[in-house]
Amino acid sequence: MRVRIGLKIFSIAVGLLILMGAVALVSLRMTKTVDSQLSILDGNYVPAYVALVQGNVHSLQESMFIRRLVIAFGEKPPNDEKIANLRAGIADSAKSSDLDIGEARADINRQIGDPIDFNDNIELARLDTKLDFLQEDRRRYEEVLQELVADLQSGDQAAERQALDHLDALRDRLDARVDEERLEMHRLAHAAIDSTRAYQVRVVEISLILLLLATALGVSIA
Repeated sequence: MRVRIGLKIFSIAVGLLILMGAVALVSLRMTKTVDSQLSILDGNYVPAYVALVQGNVHSLQESMFIRRLVIAFGEKPPNDEKIANLRAGIADSAKSSDLDIGEARADINRQIGDPIDFNDNIELARLDTKLDFLQEDRRRYEEVLQELVADLQSGDQAAERQALDHLDALRDRLDARVDEERLEMHRLAHAAIDSTRAYQVRVVEISLILLLLATALGVSIA
């Protein structure tokens, strides 16, 4: 009789340990999912948003340099060194803006290919397509800019004014689109953050429920 009671007690203890181990494994797995979600937020969403912000800043810098270049060409006599520096500033800003947008697209596509997602791959793909079109608009903008520089060098004021007006229209369109895509990336990033927070709350709730069930079952068996 003593042996049978001892075996029962031992079986109850083993059963409780198994239940607690199962609870711990489930909690660990769900916690690892949260950690993975935080990693992709830090590695994909945030860098993509920051890259778009920087791309917008560099684009605005380019516009500032262009305005200063127009003024520099109107000075008498023209300062060749100043003009050369401004053109270098325009080229550097344009290149940086293109690189920033390219980095944002790389981050977005890396997230699309990640097995862990927030059910927003379709929205990310749409954003990537919009950024592709945005880069096409930037290339057109650079072409008109070269036309403006050629007109400034030739001194054709009528052609210069026409090219500048065209450039301003393209600039307004670019700024509006960059800001739109930046806000869209900001929205997607915040939605991913909210989803991660909700999952964290669910992890805690499920862990507590499993722990209570395991305790109730163990007490009932005992």
